[in-house]
Amino acid sequence: MKRILILGSVGCGKSTLANKLNEKLKLPLFCLDKYFWKPNWQATENEEWRKKVEQLSQSEQWIMDGNFLNTLDIRLPRADAVIFIDCNRFICLYRFFKRIIRKREYGVIEGCRESLNIKMLIWILWKFPRQSRKKINAEIEKVKARKKVSILKSRGDVKEFLHL
Repeated sequence: MKRILILGSVGCGKSTLANKLNEKLKLPLFCLDKYFWKPNWQATENEEWRKKVEQLSQSEQWIMDGNFLNTLDIRLPRADAVIFIDCNRFICLYRFFKRIIRKREYGVIEGCRESLNIKMLIWILWKFPRQSRKKINAEIEKVKARKKVSILKSRGDVKEFLHL
């Protein structure tokens, strides 16, 4: 595996898995949230974002963590392995809540303070499971014969995967 794409909901453990794989495999790590979000949660313009993702995807080796389904058409063809962490939405919500408590003022993205608000609740509990999850599964279905695909549904699945 030279190019690994990690997908999943907020709070599912994408970044944790990406960091552990980075330690183990020593591949460059691209956490897409850090490239997309500007201070105070200002989004990167779509054209600029797609160019940035195209540039990152062209690297010979990488671990790339982040959903951004509007760029899946760029990243998925370049990936040789896809990991979809498909865990329960309430576990994701719990983990997101824990993450907020652990961070003092700012989260993982410099200049962006994470908070549990109605928009995030709707995303974790409704939009991801009902919309994004279906799109990810459909895209994975199209490539599963040509790529190594791993669907991890629990912490145990992730631990077992890391021991491979």
